[in-house]
Amino acid sequence: DIKAFTGLPLIIISIGFLGLGLGFGSPSITSITSRYASKSQQGSVLGTSMALRSLGSTIGPLLWGVVYSIQWELVFILCCALCVVMLGFALWVFFLNKSLPEHKTAKKEAVELTDIKNTEKGTEDEVSSLRNENKILRNKLKQYQEGKLTAIDEVLNDEDTIDALAGQTEARHI
Repeated sequence: DIKAFTGLPLIIISIGFLGLGLGFGSPSITSITSRYASKSQQGSVLGTSMALRSLGSTIGPLLWGVVYSIQWELVFILCCALCVVMLGFALWVFFLNKSLPEHKTAKKEAVELTDIKNTEKGTEDEVSSLRNENKILRNKLKQYQEGKLTAIDEVLNDEDTIDALAGQTEARHI
């Protein structure tokens, strides 16, 4: 029966939904507000936010009461228009305003990912270079052991060998 949900039961159910909305909304708004303020300004930003919320809780019912006394349908029309304006503002804040922390974080993460890829590429090149140098040294040593090179000086005076030895010395210090 619809009459069961009029009067006091309707008010109690409505206030219950209002309490749920405020219970979920207030902590979210507070955390979002603190995230978008710098560390040095968090106190003043949160204080201003709470003051404006209290001011709205005081002035809002008075203002909407006056509008209701003029024409009750106007309250719902203006409230709907205000919701559309606030939705547009919220979309601007979260998606189009590039100075917010998550936009900076996303850009920073992209730069770090590029740096990691470049470092991995550099590491691969260094490993490949060390392998080539190692191959050169093994070949020279093998030639010396087989007697194809008569003195160790011939191994050490070869430019490729000197470069390879220098590269391995640098790699050990890294």
